[in-house]
Amino acid sequence: MLWRIKETPHKVIGSVHFLPDGTAMPTWVQKSCEGIERIIFEADHTDPSVNEAGVDISGKHLVYPGAEGIYSRAESLLKSVGVDEPFDGLRPWKATFFVMAMLMQKNGISFSNGVEALLHNYSKDKGLEVGYLEAPCRGFDVFESCGEPYDCLRFFEHLIDNIHTSRTELFDIFNAWKTSNVTKLAEILDEKLKIFPDIFNQLVFQRNKEWGPVAVKFMVDRTPTLFVVGALHCVGENSFLKNLSLYGFEADYEK
Repeated sequence: MLWRIKETPHKVIGSVHFLPDGTAMPTWVQKSCEGIERIIFEADHTDPSVNEAGVDISGKHLVYPGAEGIYSRAESLLKSVGVDEPFDGLRPWKATFFVMAMLMQKNGISFSNGVEALLHNYSKDKGLEVGYLEAPCRGFDVFESCGEPYDCLRFFEHLIDNIHTSRTELFDIFNAWKTSNVTKLAEILDEKLKIFPDIFNQLVFQRNKEWGPVAVKFMVDRTPTLFVVGALHCVGENSFLKNLSLYGFEADYEK
């Protein structure tokens, strides 16, 4: 999933944050770096504030109706795969991502295998300039503003109730990304929007809108730039690319 911004030296790649061990990168991932002098990522996930977000050792989130049962079921799920690490000090949205990360790790899926990690390493090796479209915790702020705690508890419960379906969907995303199947990715995003409209409208579309003017500031100096955004941000009528077009930057799809 690679686009070139018309009449500029800039490109946009649709990425996947996590990938299974041994995933062969599509040829267009390497192609995306050709001639690039700067890489812009969504956010700096190495910032210490990322680890602090969503942590609440007071346990207040556990008294919400149904919360204790959801956390207990999640704990049993993790123990069934050999993970015995406490997470009751995490708010519901953070606990959801923790459980997902642990389960993915058990299946050989990790951030270190993903596109961002690959391109971060590439930027270090080549001494490229690096920038970001948003503050480190902006994506997490979404969960605090769209129905926390109840929508986020429902989000957590949905993961626990549909763990096998979630795994299938994850591999559907991997496969659609590898084959540049934009139609399939749009279908996956539409399904998420139907189930959790408040969360995914904010998490995907609102952030796309916020990224537009930030990206334009990087574009105007003509330094050849690669923008790295999640694959689901690149599909649909309110995609990151559609938002760039509002500022006069049209994109040609290369692969």
